[in-house]
Amino acid sequence: MPAAKKKPAERKKAGCAADIMRPLALKLPEALELPHFGFPSFRVRGKIFATAQLDQHLGMVKLPVEVQHAMLVEHPQAFHLPAGAWARSGATLVWTDKVPRRLLGDLVVTAWAGVAPKALVAAFRK
Repeated sequence: MPAAKKKPAERKKAGCAADIMRPLALKLPEALELPHFGFPSFRVRGKIFATAQLDQHLGMVKLPVEVQHAMLVEHPQAFHLPAGAWARSGATLVWTDKVPRRLLGDLVVTAWAGVAPKALVAAFRK
């Protein structure tokens, strides 16, 4: 009997965005990983702050618009806006293989802090 084929969402590329972003996101208080249209999303109390692809180095972080703009200017090879209205609410696409890991970690924290309850953010920053 032939081996079962994996569904497209289950195919995983080594070193993909999910591998890079998962440990950065899940170290944050109350952060959870849940599926979102076939790929991982990272949430705090039900609100998405980041997503990551399984088959490429592309992720998304939800940033304050002023930070989003700064990243687009300072690292144009690494950051892009998604199509449609999502960019206006801070959704920022990031090529995880083109951005320094420390910067990506800082942006994941910024994205988390933007959707997490204020008391949880304050406790984390103590």
